[in-house]
Amino acid sequence: MHDLNTYPIADLRIRVEVQDRLFKAHGRAPCDIAVSVEAGAVRLEGRVFSESEAVEALETAAGVDGVTCVRHAMRIEG
Repeated sequence: MHDLNTYPIADLRIRVEVQDRLFKAHGRAPCDIAVSVEAGAVRLEGRVFSESEAVEALETAAGVDGVTCVRHAMRIEG
């Protein structure tokens, strides 16, 4: 039997967790920042109103188990 720690966390699970944490931590609806995940690499797209909001979103995503890197594709408007 394989050790469960050797299996990567599924991309769908990561995406859902990132969206949930963004909503809880920053009050942002999942549709405000689009989250995509491929092989553990998270990409955040959408609109934020300051550089600090973008940094907070990046840090939130990076804190999710299974995330290997986070790419910033958010537009800063404000």
